[in-house]
Amino acid sequence: MFMLKKRISILPIFLTVFTVAGQDFPSNPEPGRCYAKCYIPEQYETITEQVLIKSAYKKIEEIPASYKTVEENKLIKEAVIRTEIIPAEYKTIEEQIMVKPERIEYEEIPAVYEEVEQQILVTPSSIKYVEVPAVYETVVEYLETAPPTNKWEKKPATDCTSNNPKDCLLWCNVQVPAENKAISKQVLITPATIQPVEIPAEYKTIKEKVLKTPASTKQIIIPAEYKTITKQVLVKPAEKKEIVEPAVYQNITRNVLDQPARTIEIEVPAQYKTITKTILKEKSGYSEWKEVLCDTERPSTLLQVQEVLIKKGYILSDRVVVGDEMQTMNALIKFQSDNNLPTGQLDFETLSALGIHL
Repeated sequence: MFMLKKRISILPIFLTVFTVAGQDFPSNPEPGRCYAKCYIPEQYETITEQVLIKSAYKKIEEIPASYKTVEENKLIKEAVIRTEIIPAEYKTIEEQIMVKPERIEYEEIPAVYEEVEQQILVTPSSIKYVEVPAVYETVVEYLETAPPTNKWEKKPATDCTSNNPKDCLLWCNVQVPAENKAISKQVLITPATIQPVEIPAEYKTIKEKVLKTPASTKQIIIPAEYKTITKQVLVKPAEKKEIVEPAVYQNITRNVLDQPARTIEIEVPAQYKTITKTILKEKSGYSEWKEVLCDTERPSTLLQVQEVLIKKGYILSDRVVVGDEMQTMNALIKFQSDNNLPTGQLDFETLSALGIHL
């Protein structure tokens, strides 16, 4: 569904005119949606430019000589070699000696019996065959008798400002659903079968005494007995060692030339200033189709729009008339003009700028 509207002045009063055959329509209209022509204000663009203030140039700069501090080692005492006697090293260790050797003894272990349960087969297992009937299910299928179509319906507009209701009408593109016919039928789910059923065997439980562990002889090893004694052993024999006493040096600090004086050429870059200006991007004075609210959504949304415009100061709180559509539309056009929005209609771009999302 879409709405045909034409802006006839810059005042906040608009006449909606029903167009005759040959008038342009919105491109690619969607069923269930409304459209209207909105006035598009001038579009401006802010651009930033760099302006040259001072050109680049070269200058000569003199760099003085630089010095650095270095350290030098000066010999004070020559290196010497001396001989030193290193005594032998001993350590105390503990040693075990055998007092009594290992021996073997034997122990008699009697037999162990236990009572166990045993199952004896009374009747062996067998198989019998059982007939399983077929399973059917009733299903419903739908056949399309007529495809879906669209049709145009003409309705009067609720916000018409003309005294003649025929001056403004709404054309609604209504979708007519497809027609279907239901057909029921029986569908075989599982065919009849003959399945084997196993009859388990029957057993009888009896108890009897059985040998668990036979009598045996256990061998016991009696470990050997040891005694710990302490004694001194040589770890490292005495030796002569030559010790080198290193030479002794002293650090001397002095200044030396690191880099001689010189001149360098420095490039000074150009200086620029950033300026910002606004240019006309697109002229006004034309209108284009925009998606707008339909009649069913308009009353409740107008109340939301009125509340937002009161908060933003476009409607004075001491002069509010709740539900006054003309008061709300006049304030809305002022808000659209201030924010460079399409003016004259409750289009979705304006609703988004107001923070209202449907």
